[in-house]
Amino acid sequence: MEYDERTRIFINLEGVLVPPRVGPLPDEPTSEEGLHYWRWSSAFAEMVDLFDAVLVIRSSWLLNWTLDELREKLPPALAMRMVGATDPIASLRLSGLFRVATQYEVIARYVRLHKLVNWCVVDDRSEDWPEMELWRQISPHPGMGLSDHATLAELELVLRRMAS
Repeated sequence: MEYDERTRIFINLEGVLVPPRVGPLPDEPTSEEGLHYWRWSSAFAEMVDLFDAVLVIRSSWLLNWTLDELREKLPPALAMRMVGATDPIASLRLSGLFRVATQYEVIARYVRLHKLVNWCVVDDRSEDWPEMELWRQISPHPGMGLSDHATLAELELVLRRMAS
């Protein structure tokens, strides 16, 4: 098996690629409804392509859909870049969601397991990050996500740093 050295971008979905509480996930991402739903994703998809990066999903959405089901619902430009997912930070119980790990813990576990060097995170939640890893984290405002040009510029700087 050949090692894939491409940069991994750990990506949350709600509040990053789609607005918070935007409604049910459309079945067809290229429909008019789907394009509106994923409206924050096009500039990000272009950047991912430009840097030949790949995506690792870090989202509670994986509590509702398998990775393959989610891949079918993502815009094609992002779906083709998906290479995996972290473990969830919560589990579903009869009483509701139960927190089992922090965002950083599940990402750090994935990084160790896959021996990653070049990786960053785009997530509207920032918690329990060690200071030496903060440069890897891009935290968009959840109300703007990746529609915010300053956030995209910050991501580009991190990706350029890893590419050099």
